[in-house]
Amino acid sequence: MLDIKSERLIGQGTFGDVYVATLSDDSVIAIKKCKRGKDEVSMENEIEYHKSIDSHKNIVQYICSFKSEKHIMIGIEYIDGCDLLIYFNKYIKTNTSKRLTDDIAKKIFNQLLDGLEFIHKCNICHRDLKLENILIDKDLNIKICDFGNATSTEKLLDDISGTSEYCAPEVLLGSYDGCLADIWSVGIILYVLLSGRYPFNRPNIHTPYRTFNIPYLDHITHIEFSLIREIIIENPKYRLSILEIRKHYWLC
Repeated sequence: MLDIKSERLIGQGTFGDVYVATLSDDSVIAIKKCKRGKDEVSMENEIEYHKSIDSHKNIVQYICSFKSEKHIMIGIEYIDGCDLLIYFNKYIKTNTSKRLTDDIAKKIFNQLLDGLEFIHKCNICHRDLKLENILIDKDLNIKICDFGNATSTEKLLDDISGTSEYCAPEVLLGSYDGCLADIWSVGIILYVLLSGRYPFNRPNIHTPYRTFNIPYLDHITHIEFSLIREIIIENPKYRLSILEIRKHYWLC
């Protein structure tokens, strides 16, 4: 058990609350707590997969986990910033723009690719990549967080997992590659950063897509749109790999 000197609530989620805690040695970490019971399975899953990922500059670092009579908790690296959704909304409000600039979008997107590539090399797929699960600091350094839906890449998956706006279409079909589903989510994130909206509207994760026509908007350049169309593609076997994404001329 950690020797916690003080803590304060900084966020509330579906499966738990997040606190920033000061320890007895004055170091600061973030602690995610959930009540023992129905939410315990998701937290146990997060602990299992997050702790198996080695340290990487674009992934929130796992520190420890522990249980009390009422809670199960995970201690992770504290990031002094906010999630990418909050950052994006503040940016477009302050800059009266519908999107991030090219330079900012590229910096964030390249780091996202770095972090995801490392996760996949650890034989893990995230399965819930979205703006809310990417933390960003004042220097635009990003870190991927929340491994509650993560699982092994060693076999095809058959369970529905993720967030509807970011979820790949094959996830509904009962047999899919989690890494390729993650890449679809990366494409959705890029589209939002460059357009200020989601390309598809789905009320919940169980609702099939009605169309795969990605809306083209005037403030997305043709080069950017060409990359997006090769990531957000219905058939996962034709989807660009992370290596192929890196070679696209928008990022070169």
